Amino acid sequence: MVATLRKEVDSLSPVAGVVGAQLLEVITAGMYGDARMILREYVQNAVDSLDAAYEKGLIGPAEGRVEIDLDGKTRTITVQDNGLGVPNRKLGERLGSLGCSEKEGTGRRGFRGIGRLGGLAYCDEVEFVTRADGDPKIGVVVWDGLAIRELTKETKGRADLSGLVRRVAGMRLRKPSPSDPPRFFRVTLSEVRPFHADDLMNLHRVREYLSQVAPVPLDRGQFRFADRIEEWVRGIAGYRSYDLRVNGQRVYRPYRDEFPVNSARTERIDAVQPLDFEGADGRVMGRGWYAITSLSASLPPAVAARGIRVRQGNIEVGHEYFLEECFAERRFATWHIGEIHLDTCIRPNARRDGFEHSPDYERFLEQTRVLGAQLSALCRRSSKVRSTERTASARLLQLDRQISAMMFLDRRHLESFLVGLDASFAELSASIRPLGEESSLSGRLGQLREKAAHLRRNPVYLSDSLDHRRLRGLRPAELVVSRNSSVPQSALGAVSRALDIRKGTQGPRPLASWMPQISSGTLRGVQVGSYYIGQVPKRWTTTSSLI
Repeated sequence: MVATLRKEVDSLSPVAGVVGAQLLEVITAGMYGDARMILREYVQNAVDSLDAAYEKGLIGPAEGRVEIDLDGKTRTITVQDNGLGVPNRKLGERLGSLGCSEKEGTGRRGFRGIGRLGGLAYCDEVEFVTRADGDPKIGVVVWDGLAIRELTKETKGRADLSGLVRRVAGMRLRKPSPSDPPRFFRVTLSEVRPFHADDLMNLHRVREYLSQVAPVPLDRGQFRFADRIEEWVRGIAGYRSYDLRVNGQRVYRPYRDEFPVNSARTERIDAVQPLDFEGADGRVMGRGWYAITSLSASLPPAVAARGIRVRQGNIEVGHEYFLEECFAERRFATWHIGEIHLDTCIRPNARRDGFEHSPDYERFLEQTRVLGAQLSALCRRSSKVRSTERTASARLLQLDRQISAMMFLDRRHLESFLVGLDASFAELSASIRPLGEESSLSGRLGQLREKAAHLRRNPVYLSDSLDHRRLRGLRPAELVVSRNSSVPQSALGAVSRALDIRKGTQGPRPLASWMPQISSGTLRGVQVGSYYIGQVPKRWTTTSSLI
């Protein structure tokens, strides 16, 4: 069957196809949804060069550095490393080619040979300046972004890509200056275009982005679990951290012991839980960790550390929602904080927003689904606990207010209230028991029980609290009893007994509800607890005002 197919292919005439110039636009502007992603590509190439220099013994473990400088006045971005550099003899081959790379199959982070041209979509010119160890001259390669756009438009994308490259890219060798290092690689983006929020020239946004995606270390001074995590993931192939600086300031991954969530709330990492991911043959193909926090809610975008972030070669792949399909609900993806570092056996795709499908990647996804289910269960439990706490807290506050302002009509009223209060205490105790003794609600409930015991020993009765002098001279038939809820018949009786209103005499009547004037002091009467007892203007004594 295979032999037959080969004969059929051999019998076909060659296709006279053209690789059009628009392909260059696809692998530059079409590759990145966020302009800052081009910095990730240049950092990725830089640290690959540092690794190569380290393996050749040209630099020590702590000597490699990547420096990024943003110049807002000239709208220029420079990315420089002290890695291996590109030899003069390979200048055109390395920096003038598309889609081919000597790093293929070496385990390096970049291996497709297209990322270095990403800057062409966002500036007018990309210049590569480099020197390898022992080279007598400095190599310079320039790509003209303006010319690419003009020629692509002029030819309507039909120009041959190879011919276009020859017209827009050039190289030269120059003598080194005293400021040129003996070995380096520098990328310069000139006339950076102000796309959208101008993120590429926003120093804060660039630092935040690189703290999330770049292969930088954890900050031991800010994150007490840094050493434990570094020790745990150090054995993963390709994992390494580098000294990266933006305008002279060193960049670290964004994890801290504490971080503000909003103006009223601070989140704290209390502990970290390690994670293992195994391949089909039992080997470890990934390690990670997630933070133990309060799980109060989804963390806002302002928290750069939010999400379980997946990294390979210590460079992030995707974003905080990369594992969202593993969670029971999408929002749970950003309730958590953590990382997963994968072995080089799982390869990221060209955009680094996902991975190439392979048996190892499928096995990884199976394990992350189990992890997502566990983390989702933690979110739901936390949500249920907070709902219980809110409900119990509101009920405790309500009971506290009732106990503080309670005034009884008689002994029977007191006993009825206490029975209901004990039932409420029992219900609250059952609802907050699962929260544990460390919950503040348990303490509040205990304090409320003591307050209720004091009330039982020292009840306050309405009849003992009436100021007879304020009510002297008022006719019993003109008295009303009112409060902010319905007035029980027993309250009318208690008032009659307290004022010695003889049986058979028309006594106080219930008023439907509090009137606004009661609190303004315009009425003759007294306020006792939640009751008002006194006289009201005749204009109020209508059917609608009285029960």
